[in-house]
Amino acid sequence: MKKLLTLALLGICFAVCAQEKKEEEFPIPKFTLKWSPLHLFDFITTFQLALEQRVSKNISVQYEAGPVIPTKVQKGTYHDQRGFKAKFDIRFYIKPRTKNLAFYWASGIYYNHVDYKKSETYYLTNDFYYQYITYGMEYRERGAVLKIGSVFSAKRLVIDFHIGVTGGIVTYESINKPSPERYRFIKQPTHLLAHLTVVTVEEDSEKILPTAGVKLGYRIM
Repeated sequence: MKKLLTLALLGICFAVCAQEKKEEEFPIPKFTLKWSPLHLFDFITTFQLALEQRVSKNISVQYEAGPVIPTKVQKGTYHDQRGFKAKFDIRFYIKPRTKNLAFYWASGIYYNHVDYKKSETYYLTNDFYYQYITYGMEYRERGAVLKIGSVFSAKRLVIDFHIGVTGGIVTYESINKPSPERYRFIKQPTHLLAHLTVVTVEEDSEKILPTAGVKLGYRIM
């Protein structure tokens, strides 16, 4: 009887220890607040924040959004950018996992909504006439992303890294751009043509590109 009682107690101890060890190896927090520093170096600069929420043992969702940082500094022919970027991901955590490291694959959608101003110089090469014009542009991009990644956590601090592929549709629309028949060309000396801005034309497109990113986070719960 004592032997049976001892074995039963040992079995309970092993079960409790195994359960505790399993919980220690479960790295997905209930809520994690994240920041994406690399977006500060994009051509369209945004302050991007994300919130990851665990919805089941191995699944989480991530909401991400960030406003365009307004700037009057001209980037080539572009300036005065305003708008936002938004994303939504569903993550599936996979094994192997340890106490501090987890791997996942994810799919999601995104939307970029940006307005900006564009300044260009239009000229007639043969007669050396030109006009400098500024007008508004609307840039819209929507698409989907598929990625794999890893999350490393040290106490409450989190580093989230991923790579993947993104596919999207890009559209542009000009606002209050004068039509060619309304251009008023002014004659200038030939040597000024060397300083004229090259006219660039944005075109609607579909794209499939590789993607990568890193986020720094803090485990709230």
